[in-house]
Amino acid sequence: MLRIIRHYSSKIYNTKTNEWYLKTDNYIKIGLTEKAIEDLNEIVYIEFPNSEHDIIDKDAELVLIESIKAVGSVNAPVNSTEIIEHNHDLEGNLDMLNKNPEDENNSWLIKIKSF
Repeated sequence: MLRIIRHYSSKIYNTKTNEWYLKTDNYIKIGLTEKAIEDLNEIVYIEFPNSEHDIIDKDAELVLIESIKAVGSVNAPVNSTEIIEHNHDLEGNLDMLNKNPEDENNSWLIKIKSF
């Protein structure tokens, strides 16, 4: 279940796990908050363990994240989550993510939808 920590607009929410969700009619974009980047220090590697259009269950790993301080993941928030798209642009340019993690146009990690 999504727990809203801070509400930015009618569509963007922060979670207690320091991720942001941007809801649209067709999908949810997920990214990391500035607090997450601050806590992790610097992201040095990301990996997408599932293929686009895979359907996964709650708590399954969506994105694997390695930083200078820790290794972690972003997990599916609900059952029957379909992976719509990965942001492969970040794989070659983690500076975008590290410098401006809440840029919903460039620094998002993954797009999902649930049934």
